Amino acid sequence: MCTFFSMDGGIPTGMAVAAVCVVIGHCFPVWLGFRGGKGVATGLGALFALCWPVGIACCLVWLAVAKLSHISSAGALAAFAVAPFIMAPLSEQPVHSPLSIATLILTLIILLRHTSNIRRLLTGRESRINIDPPPPQTKQEI
Repeated sequence: MCTFFSMDGGIPTGMAVAAVCVVIGHCFPVWLGFRGGKGVATGLGALFALCWPVGIACCLVWLAVAKLSHISSAGALAAFAVAPFIMAPLSEQPVHSPLSIATLILTLIILLRHTSNIRRLLTGRESRINIDPPPPQTKQEI
């Protein structure tokens, strides 16, 4: 399938098409009436497949923003917002390469799927996560 869709017969084009198709298939599955997930985990897996250093960098951005803000969706959105800018340098491909274009498309899909989260972030109503460890128990509490 990868080489069928690539005009130049190259692997990067096929990988890029496959990555975009996987995320679209996750977000808009036919058997669920075109209502699926938001594509973050699938998109992150696609980034790892396209260029593993980008996948690692996006994971680090996600974790850092989620830790600082206590909002997982903010971390995910930040990670994908950064992805198109770091794909070309980390993959050593030109900015107009299939990998960079696929990363931009993945980012747009994920941002569009998160419009309700973005709205809640802007109004301060997005749900928070508790990632800090609980305080140690004293002997009196036990």
